[in-house]
Amino acid sequence: MKKDKKPWGLIIFSIIAVIVIGSWTLVATQMLKNSPTTFETVQQHIGEVRYAGSIGTELSEPIISNDFAKNEVIKQNGNILEIESSYVVTNVITSETIGENENTYFVDVNTGKHADNNQWYFKFPPNVQKQNYVLFHPNMGVPAMFVFEGVKDTNNVELYKFSCQSMRDDFSHAYEKFLPEIVYGDQTCVTSIEPVTGKTVEFTISWDLYVIRNGEYISVEQGESETTEFSESTLLQSALDTKQLFFIYDFVVPVFLVLVFVSVFFTIMYINKSRERGQIIIEQLEEMQKTEKITTIGHLASRLAHDIRNPLSVIQMTTDILNNNPEISEKFQKYAGSITESIQRISHQVNNVLDYVQQKPLNLTKIPVSKIIESAESSIKIPENITIEKNTTDDEIICDYHLIEIVIINIITNAIYAITPEKGKIKIDTKREHKLIKIEISNTGEPIPEESLEKIFEPLYTTKQEGTGLGLASCKSIIDQHKGTISVKNNPTTFIINLPRNQEDT
Repeated sequence: MKKDKKPWGLIIFSIIAVIVIGSWTLVATQMLKNSPTTFETVQQHIGEVRYAGSIGTELSEPIISNDFAKNEVIKQNGNILEIESSYVVTNVITSETIGENENTYFVDVNTGKHADNNQWYFKFPPNVQKQNYVLFHPNMGVPAMFVFEGVKDTNNVELYKFSCQSMRDDFSHAYEKFLPEIVYGDQTCVTSIEPVTGKTVEFTISWDLYVIRNGEYISVEQGESETTEFSESTLLQSALDTKQLFFIYDFVVPVFLVLVFVSVFFTIMYINKSRERGQIIIEQLEEMQKTEKITTIGHLASRLAHDIRNPLSVIQMTTDILNNNPEISEKFQKYAGSITESIQRISHQVNNVLDYVQQKPLNLTKIPVSKIIESAESSIKIPENITIEKNTTDDEIICDYHLIEIVIINIITNAIYAITPEKGKIKIDTKREHKLIKIEISNTGEPIPEESLEKIFEPLYTTKQEGTGLGLASCKSIIDQHKGTISVKNNPTTFIINLPRNQEDT
């Protein structure tokens, strides 16, 4: 019987499929969600600003301002992005630039956090939670805690609302005209975030910049701004487009990959099954051909067995009489052995055929295994160039004594043919293993060809020119009847038989 082969192709394909889908879900998706382009934004704000020409002078009348906030990736070095952030405030009426501030930030593209402090986010990450976040937001210019305030609805889109506050931060670098005085700033902000993408939709900020002289707070600038309706509309649409893209990343592509791999998997499995069915059909046809041959041999053997055995018996009897007659010349006695050996060989071939094609119910008896070995040995004429070494036990076994003896005779006879004409040895070992009796018969003759080891017990398969191909097939059939196993290995050639001690235990 052929061993079932593991479907290594399907196993390897399944592993590859898991790796590809896992890589997409855990690696590729995150890389796409945090691609450098997601860090680039443009916002337009409208607001009011009042500023002093010098420290101590009155603040100006409110000026309507148009503010542009822009973040642009200018370089990437490995995982680190170099982002240039600018915030320009212009007078709506005169188009005069009131204030301008530029900063450069280094951000980890994978985490979305500042490279020099991994506690600060540069922007809100995808899949925003209802919790507080620490951001070094470009619009604020300083680190601040963004506190979750609740959920709001804008144009049927759910947004998360956050507020922030920073107190007494140093903004002197942006107001060099007031040096050497230190310019401090207090800021508050409110922002709305689309939670799936982490994109900003609304941003409102107010600030008060001042210097401190002799414990007195002197304002140098006050203002507030908020995203314009157009900007909010653009930012909201961008968030919705990105949200759809994230849906494709998170659901559509994985489902598509799963469907593709499942389809290919079942296609491969169908092809393999078709091949297996085809192979089974071929094997069944071959088996039918063998069965027809065996049936034909059985009919022929049944008719010829009587006609062959009777003359053989007469020849053997006459040879024995002549061999024991002292009046017969020594020259005849010299050939008597060859005649007897030839008769045994013919009988062996006939018995092989009959034993295989005429399977009978088991006639079970209890008998020591050593007695079966001795009886089988005594039934065979062992050549002088071959010695038999036995290491048997007296453990009893319930079996069909005659059939097991046939198996032993067959294996020993084959061993003799493998050794002849060289000198050699046949070794027979028996031992008890739990509920089994193990019989090992080895010989020092020519090994069985490797390509024949798996076929040696198949009907009509033989490595001998004069063989029928039914001897070992008959042995296997007998052992199978006893619910045992028989196998063979080389170095040295060894037949291994495992038989249950009691047929009721199987």
